[in-house]
Amino acid sequence: MNRNHIVSLSAAAVALMAGVCPALASGVPIGSREFYPSPEHPVGWRGDGTAVYPGATPVTNWDVVKGVNVRWKTSMPGLANSQPIVVGEKVFTTAEPRFLICCDLKTGAILWQADMDPLEIQGVPSEEVSKAKKLYPLFAELREIQLTTGIAGTRSMPLEKGRVAWRQVREVLLAMQAVGFPGLTVTVPTEAQIDAETNFEHSRLNDLINGPQNWVGNKYGFRLAETWPTDGGFTLPAPVSDGKYVYVVMGQGQVVACDLTGRKAWGRFIARNKDAGNCSFYPSPILVGDLLIVQNNCMLRAFNTADGKTVWETPHAGPGGGYCIGTAHVLRPDGKTALLVTATGPILRVADGKEIGTTGISNCGSEWGGVSVVGDGKDTVYLFPGNNSGGDLVALQIALAGEMATVTERWKAQHKNRSITPVLYEGLIYHSNDDKAMVVRDTATGEIVKPLEIRTRWPSPAIAGRHLFVGLGDGSVQVATIGREAVPVCVKRLVEANNKCPGGISETAPTFAGDVVILRTHGFLYCFGNK
Repeated sequence: MNRNHIVSLSAAAVALMAGVCPALASGVPIGSREFYPSPEHPVGWRGDGTAVYPGATPVTNWDVVKGVNVRWKTSMPGLANSQPIVVGEKVFTTAEPRFLICCDLKTGAILWQADMDPLEIQGVPSEEVSKAKKLYPLFAELREIQLTTGIAGTRSMPLEKGRVAWRQVREVLLAMQAVGFPGLTVTVPTEAQIDAETNFEHSRLNDLINGPQNWVGNKYGFRLAETWPTDGGFTLPAPVSDGKYVYVVMGQGQVVACDLTGRKAWGRFIARNKDAGNCSFYPSPILVGDLLIVQNNCMLRAFNTADGKTVWETPHAGPGGGYCIGTAHVLRPDGKTALLVTATGPILRVADGKEIGTTGISNCGSEWGGVSVVGDGKDTVYLFPGNNSGGDLVALQIALAGEMATVTERWKAQHKNRSITPVLYEGLIYHSNDDKAMVVRDTATGEIVKPLEIRTRWPSPAIAGRHLFVGLGDGSVQVATIGREAVPVCVKRLVEANNKCPGGISETAPTFAGDVVILRTHGFLYCFGNK
């Protein structure tokens, strides 16, 4: 089986299905309702990658309970932690374990959803795919039992609780056995064995669950269960669009281009590297001209956006690389040559993927996500270690010297930062200084100019209009003014119970279009705006 399988349509068919896209209005800033993405100005994670939406004029006051400034609220078919994107009159988001969702910006109605099935992308025979689709929800049910009963650990459960959990798993395994998937062996405990059991160790029950999952994963090259579905998930990478297509990368190995009607133009499958860490597929894809740059499975790859063919690939793994989730940053030191500054150190030339330098900075072993990279898009980057024990925030100037990149340290400062990517705007950096506060720092000197009593968790901060928006992970969005005298303005909270998703209900940043704020939670997609 070819695990780098390409599925494509004819160029004529793709053009017909995609329709005519409006052109990007000259000089229209991102965040404006008139902004429309293009290959030169794509939209994806953190908007254009900066998390700054200068064209937005967002509402800062909403109340879900009272319905104040709630334009719409749409129930989602699965949880997700990816940031939505806006393309014209459409909002794109993802849903576990492998769906791309398109909603109407004005009404919130789901226009379509596309299944990025990794088996279909690989070209697996339809009969096998049909049987596999019957297994998918059963594997999801087993994972839900693991989460809700707390059996993902290694301790033993009390007898009565253990019997309940084992019987729940038994019912799902029986259903899985009944599917009759070729070659899949499912071990099912009998009722008598459960009644006679005196030691319900978590590890033994997990072995029953993980056996079928591992078999399918080894056969087809992808995982069926994500390690941290509520904090990460297979659909954590944000979609990215050039206005004609929407490109998605998912944690089961999918790299897919869809037109705006949901039809797949092409698809690639990348088999899982067993040496890659649990977070190796978390970084979001980047568009640079006609190249889609994807970081996962310890590799950086560039795909041609027209047909999905690989243009280049290069190893991408730092020391202890299991937790490195930082998305690379694109610079143009000479105003034209695009460089990719990675979170693990190497600096690559975008055109051919050649490593031409290194920042010498990596912190991939940190359980707080490793290095975050932000920059000015020209010649300066700021690297944040994302370390729970503190570390150096470093400002570096990148220059081209012939075929190589040179790196000069501008300043260094100590700080403690979660792996949330900071936001850089008008000579200031807004970043977390542990979970309890943010700070405003001068980009020229590295000095802190203003502490902000704003808590942080995983969502990245964003600037829209003249306000800073910071998510807390529980659905709360904190709003502050920006500048050297920045002050908190308000905290907007959602009241939304979702017992299936412990640990928070919104782990992503909002998106902005004109006066509206789009926020994805585990259960819903919200649109806030003046009514």
